[in-house]
Order: sequence, then structure tokens, then C-alpha cells
Amino acid sequence: MSSYDLAIAYRIYPKVAKSAQGLPFSQDKLMLAEICLRSFKEALGGLRVKLWALLDGCPNEYADLFS
Repeated sequence: MSSYDLAIAYRIYPKVAKSAQGLPFSQDKLMLAEICLRSFKEALGGLRVKLWALLDGCPNEYADLFS
């Protein structure tokens, strides 16, 4: 039996899709990623989670978000 309630593989890519251009934070993907991760963490509540961060071509600043 696992000691986690949920296992997540979270892939993140540092560029913005063409379809998202013009949306809030579309010029600052790092800020958008930070907001999304904070919201995601809050949504998990008290769940015990095992998370794998798949940093697809991301600079080091993205790894810091998951530390």
C-alpha cells in the first residue's frame, strides 16, 4: 500500500502557445506557472501527493518553483 493519496506527473514547458497569446501573463510564463502551481497546491488540500516535475526545456527558475 502506498503512503500517498495521489501520484502526479506535472509537465511544464516555458513557452506560450500561439492560441494563448494576449491572455493574462502570456508574456511571463514563469509568473503564470507560479500562480497555477500555487492554486494547484491549495486545491490538493490535505492530500498526500507524490509529484514528478517534468521540466520540458525549462530554465533553472522553473525548478525553483517545485523546491
